[in-house]
Parts: sequence; C-alpha cells; structure tokens
Amino acid sequence: MKAEISQAAKAENLSMTNWFSLLGLAVAVLLSSLNISIVNVALPRLASSFSVPMSEVQWLVVVYLLAMTCFMPIAGIWGDRFGRKRLFLFGIGLFFCGLIACIVSESLTQLITARLVQGIGAAIFISLVMTFVSDFIPATKTGTAMGILGTTSAIGTALGPVLGGYLISHFDWHALFYVSVPFCIFALLLLARQLPDNAPVPFKSVKSGRFLAQFSENPALAGSLTANVCVSAIIMSTMVVSPFYFTDGLQLSPAQIGAILSVGPIVSALTGAPAGKLTDHLGSGTVVRVSLWIMLLGCLLISVSAFWTSVPVYLFALILVTAGYAMFQAANNTAVMTDVQEGQKGVTSALLHFSRNLGLMAGASVMGWLYLFTSTFFPETQNQPATAFGVTFLISAILVGLAQVMVSLRRGR
Repeated sequence: MKAEISQAAKAENLSMTNWFSLLGLAVAVLLSSLNISIVNVALPRLASSFSVPMSEVQWLVVVYLLAMTCFMPIAGIWGDRFGRKRLFLFGIGLFFCGLIACIVSESLTQLITARLVQGIGAAIFISLVMTFVSDFIPATKTGTAMGILGTTSAIGTALGPVLGGYLISHFDWHALFYVSVPFCIFALLLLARQLPDNAPVPFKSVKSGRFLAQFSENPALAGSLTANVCVSAIIMSTMVVSPFYFTDGLQLSPAQIGAILSVGPIVSALTGAPAGKLTDHLGSGTVVRVSLWIMLLGCLLISVSAFWTSVPVYLFALILVTAGYAMFQAANNTAVMTDVQEGQKGVTSALLHFSRNLGLMAGASVMGWLYLFTSTFFPETQNQPATAFGVTFLISAILVGLAQVMVSLRRGR
C-alpha cells in the first residue's frame, strides 16, 4: 500500500514538474510574440525621437523577424547536436542581452543592432519550444499543451499594441523594453531548474543536408509546412491589409480600427486551449481538415463583406478565420511533432516556426502588395478599396484550398 502511495506521489510530482516546465515555455513564447508587436505602435514616436523617416525605423520590426526566420532552422540543428536545454537557456540569455542593449541604446543604429541580437536569441529558444513539449508532455496531452502555447502567443500578439501604446503615451520609448525584463529573468530561472535535458545526438544524424533531403522523401512533412505558410500568410493579411480598407474604404477612425483588429487575437487566445483539447479527443487529422474548412468560409465571407460594406459581417468572418487558425496550429503542430524521430525533433520544431514566420512575412508583404496593386487596377468609380479587399481575400480563400491539398498528403490522416 505504501509503495502504491509512493508511486502515486511520484507521478503527481512529475506532473507538477511538467506543468511548471510548460509555464516557463509559455512565458518564453509570450516574450517572443510580445516583442514582435510591442514596437509597431511606437514607430512614429521613434521616428520623431531619432529624426529619421518611417522607412528607417521600420527596420526595428523587419530585422527582428528576419533574424528569427533565418536562424530558426540552424538553432534546431544545434539543439539536436549540442543539447536542447543548454542551447535554449543560451537563447534566452542572448535575448536578455538584446533587451539590455535596447534599453541603453542612444542611436537608431544601436537600437536596430540590439533588435538583431534579440531576434537571434528569440530564434534559438522559440525553435526548441515544441521539441520540449514532445519530450516531457504525454502524447495524450500534446494537443492541449500546443493549444496553451498557441493561446500564449496570441495573448502576446494582442497585448503588444495595447501595452506599447500605453507605455509610449506615458513614458519614454525605453519602457517598451523594460517591461520584458522581469518575464525574461523569470523564464530563465524557472526553466534552468525545470527543463529536462537531452543527450547530444551524433552529428551525422542531424546534418541539415540529410534532413532536407528527407523534405523530398516525406511529402507529409512538406505538406504540413507548406500549409503552415499559407494559413499564416492569411492571418497576417487580416492584420496588415484590413487597416488599409477600413481607412480608405470605410473611413473609420484609428480607434475604431484598433478595436476591430483586437477581436482576432482575443478569439485566438480564447480558442487555443480548447482547440488543443479537441485535437487530443478527435485526432489531429480531423481537426486540421475542419479548421481549414472554417478558414475557407471565413475568407469568403470577408471577401463578400467588402461589397456589402458590412463591419458586422467582417467581424463574424474574422472570428471564423482566427478560430480556424488557432485550431489548425494546435492540430498541425501536434501531428508533425508526434511523428518526428529522435535526433530530428529540434530541426523539425524549428522548421514549423520557420514556416509560420515565412507565412507571416508573406502576408505582410505579398498580400499587402496585392491589395495595393489591385486597388490601382480598377477605376475609382468601381470603389477601388472594396474591390481590392474582396479580391485579396478571394485569393486568400484559394490559399486555404491549397493548404487543404497539402495536408491531405499526410499519411493515414
């Protein structure tokens, strides 16, 4: 009887350790997403402070995303080679150094360089997050864990503009970076104690060339990553393209636009954890397919809302798109990380984040360019903004269809 109680207590303690580890990972995800969006709202103030045009201060956002995107696959390989915990903690430490460098910066060049260091650090630790989930979370709870991390990412994205706007209105721009310092210290101390460590894998089993050659041999993984690019581009287009239409087509005020755009991240935050539990219950393949159908309907409704000039219809459609995206992320990440072999977890996790960031950058650039190009293609009498907005999200619906085709390549799903 005592032995049974001892075993039960041991299992309970292990469970608590796992949840503390998950808490630390969630804080790390929050740091990454918060520092993507918190600077955006302060760009006009920074341009004024440094007496430079907007095109120069935009590098504060671009360099962070570029560093994350470029270093993620490398960080994944290094994690498998040298030990994930060691590299993860190094990444958070480097991110912390970047924060301090941002705080003490006295010129735009110094601040951009500090943001580059931040982005490299974020790339290192964020690329390994899902790897740790697959290491210490039971397979039956993986979807739930992925959903929690997705919710945390959405909270950080939503909190960034709100918190940044408040800080830049009441304090100097340095406060944008002070706010992340306690979170960074907390995550570093907690994860240094709680994260499990893994033995380094022989280098020959994690060579990037060999793994990439297996992109051509594994259509399931390639399909999941391609679908991730497509849906991430769509979700970013709702945040980048929509403000142009609301300003040019509906003549809404900045406050009204901000209120509308806040709906998406809020829905994503509320949907992430339930989506993870649904994945555990129904299976990743079913949830992925359902999520894409929901996103398809949402994109079509957004396209139609432009011609109806209906904000309520847009909001309903945005809820569908965002909820579908949260479901897709939880289910697709679970499916990929469940199938991956030991020795390739780090690089696979990195590639998932890489594909997501690639999609976000495509949504911000390509879909934005598509809207602007389409708006100049039609005569002004045909309501250029509404037509351009409708066409943009009609193409977004086509991207969802492409994602459906790509995830159908998953074997047995």
